[in-house]
Amino acid sequence: MRIAGISLLIVLSTCGNSPHPARNVEALWKGVDVQSLPLQVQNLEEVREEGIVIRKLLYVSQLDGDFPARIIAYYGFPASQASAAPKGLPAVLHIHGGGQTANREYVRYFARKGYAALSIDWGGNPLPGGGGNSIWGKLAVEQSDNAQVFRMPPNLRQNPWFYWTVACRRAITFLEQQPEVDASRIGIFGVSMGGRLTWLVAGTDPRVKAAVSIYGSVDMTVEIPGVAGSEQQPFSREDAALWSSTLDAAAYASRIRCPFLYLSAADDYYGSMDFADRELNRIVQAPHWQSFTPHFNHHVEPQQSASLVLWMDRWLKGGPAWPQTPKLLLDDALDEGVPQLKLEPDKAGEVAGVSIYYSTGIWPASRFWRQAHVARQGNAWIAHSPLTETGSGLFAYANVNYRSGISISSRLLTADAANLRSRGAQITDLPTTLIDDFARGGADWFVPEVSVDPLLQEKSWFRATDGPDGRPAITFPETQGTGWRLATRKVGDPKWRGPQGVHLRFAIYSEQANTVVAVATEDERRRPYRSRTFVATAPLHGGRWETVNLPVERFRSRIDGAPLASWDRVNLLAIQGRFVPRGRDRSANSSVSPAWNGPSPSISKVQWSE
Repeated sequence: MRIAGISLLIVLSTCGNSPHPARNVEALWKGVDVQSLPLQVQNLEEVREEGIVIRKLLYVSQLDGDFPARIIAYYGFPASQASAAPKGLPAVLHIHGGGQTANREYVRYFARKGYAALSIDWGGNPLPGGGGNSIWGKLAVEQSDNAQVFRMPPNLRQNPWFYWTVACRRAITFLEQQPEVDASRIGIFGVSMGGRLTWLVAGTDPRVKAAVSIYGSVDMTVEIPGVAGSEQQPFSREDAALWSSTLDAAAYASRIRCPFLYLSAADDYYGSMDFADRELNRIVQAPHWQSFTPHFNHHVEPQQSASLVLWMDRWLKGGPAWPQTPKLLLDDALDEGVPQLKLEPDKAGEVAGVSIYYSTGIWPASRFWRQAHVARQGNAWIAHSPLTETGSGLFAYANVNYRSGISISSRLLTADAANLRSRGAQITDLPTTLIDDFARGGADWFVPEVSVDPLLQEKSWFRATDGPDGRPAITFPETQGTGWRLATRKVGDPKWRGPQGVHLRFAIYSEQANTVVAVATEDERRRPYRSRTFVATAPLHGGRWETVNLPVERFRSRIDGAPLASWDRVNLLAIQGRFVPRGRDRSANSSVSPAWNGPSPSISKVQWSE
């Protein structure tokens, strides 16, 4: 046993406020040994179900003096491995997100896929149903306390992110010691805050052979419009520089040596596409890919989430090689002033479909992504991107879906306004009062409050149906908890922005009498953070198609009741039956949105009307 390694783990937790000289990642982790300290595993429970074994257990993460900090976890594997000779299973570690805890469902999912799977509670939240919790003692690890989470000097080894990373690396130690596990085939994936931890773990632990970061924030100090940055975090200028070089995920990119997948939503507030695109360039010692779900925030749709397990199969089970990242280019030739995008995917013969999206929004977390019409030309796909403005530049990306189920995104393509002007780009796509006729179903809409966990909630949010006079409409397969909700960022695009003096109008069919709610948000996810939400309601008689007509002054602020002055700054529109979102909007929403009666409605033709 390496006593020096054990001593270091003790020192990490008992050095009080004495300074640690770390000014970079190397110094922060120098000499840290996460393998020698005995795990002292305590098996609390074992359940056998449908061919798998699931255990609830505690293991020692580190020592605080003589006190062992213990992490609670679920561990599972195929039951056939319990009595047979060890066969060397690949293993997967799940790292939960903020406000979450160890997740039995992920363990069950991967165990049924032939993996040994571990899900740990690094954040200190109890397991569901009073199932126990991690025991951190006096260590300050509360994940919701920014004063702790972003604590810097004098000792960076007392920052919670350091503790949490150690806990995750100790989880890898647990996996490599299990008789069912092939220690050379261990992968990790993390969600949200866990996705951020994935960068830190993959960048410090060579035992990781495959990693997936799901909406993991990669830079919390550099100013990029509309996403998490120093404006939100309690950093002084000096602390921001120290954070960037020691505990920010961006500092670990160049150290990652395992295949790395970044999985996120195109409008994610935490795992910004712009940040990820820059930091993925810094992973120079390993292959890396990315996959983005359009329109959503902090949610990955089934088409992209399928890549999570296929990724683990590729690198831990020797599955088929993945296609390379598709190349998206801005063609030098314009078609009568319209920029053309050219997509060149790898293995074009295996492509099941492509989607190319573009936007002129400069705020990464609130862009509306227009879906371009594409046409195949040999092994390439060409798309036109007609513009309603040329002064904000152009942003574009593509999703390539393969018959294997893999969905890969291109890198983010950007062209500033000067670039567009030099190419001769012109305004060719004029504004319209039709927001959506649903001829393409709910393709431009999303559901704001949905699961952040890929693979565990695979469902369709919208279904095409018949509207009044045979026009297209959409409905919802089921109510979402306490109601239903759909939203779009189209109204923030100059093509669909509401002109002066118009009303919001849409058709809706409800089986029973109800109240429908429309929510208009100004400056959603724009800098500075001064978004304001305005609500309007309308009664429904039920049993027939009805037209809802809402003038701008009907929309009232949730905070002070002030009317909405105009549509000019509205960049998010939601239509809903009672739906109580998470967090601070809960009471305000419920006060204006009574319970929804009966099944979900159908909605048709949303537009601006005189």
